[in-house]
Amino acid sequence: MGDVDRNDPVSLSERTQLTIPLKNLIGIGVLITLFLGQYFLITSRLDFLEDGSARMVQQVEQNTEFRILWPRGDLGQLPEDFEQSVRLDHAEEDIDRILGKIETLGIMIIKDNKD
Repeated sequence: MGDVDRNDPVSLSERTQLTIPLKNLIGIGVLITLFLGQYFLITSRLDFLEDGSARMVQQVEQNTEFRILWPRGDLGQLPEDFEQSVRLDHAEEDIDRILGKIETLGIMIIKDNKD
């Protein structure tokens, strides 16, 4: 190959020339672009998974709170439960009024039979 002595130090200067074939330079550019694309895909996927994990933890905490507080009545009632309670209250009032009338009629019948 020439008279290159392996023991000579390499000298770099302003006049040092480096030649790279154009296809290799384009290949390096494509490789760097692919690595950057994969990096951004991986980081976005990790962000998505971390966000999903945080939401899942929050939902589990809310479920635990609901599971404990709902049976004790600390979280209120559903609209259907409230409506049912109102209807039961009205039914109890109607039953009390009807029982009062029955009792009054029973007293009147007993008085009529004694005369």
